[in-house]
Amino acid sequence: MEVLFIKPTEDNPMIKLDPVKGVMSISGNSMPENATLFYEPVILWLKEYNKNPHYKTTFIFSLKVISSSSTKVF
Repeated sequence: MEVLFIKPTEDNPMIKLDPVKGVMSISGNSMPENATLFYEPVILWLKEYNKNPHYKTTFIFSLKVISSSSTKVF
């Protein structure tokens, strides 16, 4: 399984999901126009990761601003 990396923008967070280290990081602003569509690849990646996860998984959320639609996805 490969690392999922999404570069940040002014409205979208930086996302780095590392299956080897078991570290999932989301930081910045989360205000995408369509949160469901934006986070779809993340959800699919996590479903695949869940089939063979690292023995210890750590989630790091460091969000400055978060929209209500992003909150629903989380």
